[in-house]
Amino acid sequence: MFNLNFQKRTGDMVDILSIISADLTKLQAARWAHEHAIDMIAKSVARCEILKQTPDGITTDDDYYVLNIQPNANENGFYFWYQVVKRLLKEQECLIIPLSGSLYIADSYSVTQEAMKPRRYSSITLEVAGQTKQIYRTFKADEIIHIRYSNEKIREYTKALLSQYDAVIDTVQSYYKTAHSSKFISRINAPGSIPGQSVKLIDRETGKVLTKEDYAQKLAADLAADKLSVITMNDGRNLEQLKIDSGGVTADQLQKLIESAEHAAAMAYDIPLNVFSGTITEKGQSDANYATYALMPVIDAIDSELNAKMVGREDFLAGERLITWTGNFSQKNLADSAAGLEKLRGIGFTLDECRQAVGWTQLGTDFSTKRALTKNFTTEEDT
Repeated sequence: MFNLNFQKRTGDMVDILSIISADLTKLQAARWAHEHAIDMIAKSVARCEILKQTPDGITTDDDYYVLNIQPNANENGFYFWYQVVKRLLKEQECLIIPLSGSLYIADSYSVTQEAMKPRRYSSITLEVAGQTKQIYRTFKADEIIHIRYSNEKIREYTKALLSQYDAVIDTVQSYYKTAHSSKFISRINAPGSIPGQSVKLIDRETGKVLTKEDYAQKLAADLAADKLSVITMNDGRNLEQLKIDSGGVTADQLQKLIESAEHAAAMAYDIPLNVFSGTITEKGQSDANYATYALMPVIDAIDSELNAKMVGREDFLAGERLITWTGNFSQKNLADSAAGLEKLRGIGFTLDECRQAVGWTQLGTDFSTKRALTKNFTTEEDT
């Protein structure tokens, strides 16, 4: 077997197949880590509830139903927002089209580039539950929901990931050209010849003595011929085809590649490494960091656009808000939360509000909606 080696500038010999194997494994690990990071954030945001707050409190109306339960006839709330966030993280933007009281994700569109006037969106193709639909209508900027999320770290990370693809492709192409052009060894003084004796290279057709270079060219021409033929060899010569051996990656190398890929993806998406890899020991602080640095920037981008387009200036200034509530993106341990919930109850939170804080459904009873204050707290006027 033959190892296809190249010499590095350091003088060390490296096997190109080992390089390709390591690069492909590294690329696969990086791709998995990239998709895992996006999947984590998309699932977490999709689990969050979008609340509609008015001066009279939290309300559930048609907007609440469309945003949380069924944005359109073929997609539920979780699936819809999961797709929105995935697109937002991969493309740094996501266009949502409101149509007849429903919401749809735009797969492609054309947009004008005015700086001071509202832009217009046309040639829109919707993506609904894996299917596409062309709509022939032009929308103004205030009629659509265009969520933008600019993150330089993610852009640089994605750029570096794509450069890895290019590097691996170039290496594979170089190997393919080499591996698919047959290589042979022509041995002088092969078995049957006298060691040390010079072997004459004679052209069997003409009887002329050939140089080594002429003989090698003649063999190459015979080997490259399209027709099946018999290649005759001079006495004392032997022809062997080179075979290329394959390289591999050890288990230790694989583990290091995976850890390196996880670290790069976690850093790019601001996910605590122990959360990303599932090695959490102190869940409370890790979840808080995850929500603060990985989720909230995405949620802020969504909330800002929803309030601008679905609430509007007048109602927003009057106190109406659409708020993505992150309290239930992760599972809560009730026993661990009991002390904190007791304090919230003592400073005026209702039982329903405390239940909502840990992801439980509200009861809606007279008792659960009443506020209770401990004697340790009172107003300034009562002191």
